[in-house]
This record gives sequence, structure tokens and C-alpha cells, in this order.
Amino acid sequence: MANLSVEQVEALSPTELVNYLNLNKDGLFLRDDHIKTLESLELAGSNFLKLTTQKLTNHPYNFPEGPVERIQDFISRLNSQRLLNLEEYLSNTIPYIIYSPHGTMSRSSTKVSGDLPTEVRLWGEFFNNVNSHTFDQEKKFQRPTFVNDFIKTYTTLLKVSGQPIKIIFY
Repeated sequence: MANLSVEQVEALSPTELVNYLNLNKDGLFLRDDHIKTLESLELAGSNFLKLTTQKLTNHPYNFPEGPVERIQDFISRLNSQRLLNLEEYLSNTIPYIIYSPHGTMSRSSTKVSGDLPTEVRLWGEFFNNVNSHTFDQEKKFQRPTFVNDFIKTYTTLLKVSGQPIKIIFY
């Protein structure tokens, strides 16, 4: 059998569908008159994929039970290849979660593996503390240290009207 995906079969024109069925007629055990019936109705690939047992046994097809079952089986195998969209996939898939056998089932965020926390910090404070350190355990920024001995002072004593006055120059 020629292997086409369901999307490729769905896109087949009526003449391409007849050629495709002629390639697969030995695997489906279809006679030429069965394929000619489908050809006369000008079915496209999308129409072929929607055929049901009831349609194939009734007018205008009037196929016997054997070819009907083989065609239905072929159509169902093609339709089972159809990819699910994300919404369909998520609605049919159960998330697989494995919990560690060594973990605890605590709802508390501060109790990790039975040990009490040594310190609890807010995130902002934590990030500020981390950002102020380098990884060699030295702080990036430290408080400024003021050096007082670089300022030279000059003191002079003046006598103004008999009173001594101390004047300091920087």
C-alpha cells in the first residue's frame, strides 16, 4: 500500500484519489467496479475520509459487506493518524508527576525536609544582599570611610580691640 498521511489523503483531488485507490486496491481487495463507482461520484480525499458503513451499503454505492468493512478499516486507520491540536492533546493527556520517595508532604514552604529554616528573608532584601556581594565573599560596595587628616588647618590669633580671636583657615 502507498503510505500517505491523513492530511495528504484529505488534500487529494477526485482523480488523485482514484489513482491512490488503484495503487491500494490489491491490499484492500477491491475490484475495478468498486473504484469506478467511487470515481463516478467524484469523491475528493476529504469526502472519502468521511464515508461511513451506512453510506457505503446504501445507494449510490451499494457495496457488499466485505469491501465496506475493508474500506472502513482503511479509513479508520488513516483517521487514527490524524494529529491532535494542542487543546485536544491537553484534554486527553494526564500530566505525569512523580514525587520523590524521600520528600515530605508538607504544605509549608518554610519546612524543607524536616529542617527548620535558619533565616527567613523577603525576596527584595535577599536580592539586594546578593547583588552587593561578589563570589569571593567580599562586598562590592562598602560604606565610604572619611579621612580627616588630609584637611590642613591654619590657626592664627588676632587681637582685635584687646580681645584675642582665633581664626581657622581650611
